[in-house]
Amino acid sequence: MSDNQTEFSGLKVMIIDDSKTIRRTAEKLLT
Repeated sequence: MSDNQTEFSGLKVMIIDDSKTIRRTAEKLLT
């Protein structure tokens, strides 16, 4: 159960990190 929780947290962080990277890339393309 705790393993599942850790995996979920890691996935959440990955998604948040990904959206930040995508936004940064989009800003670069727009300028």
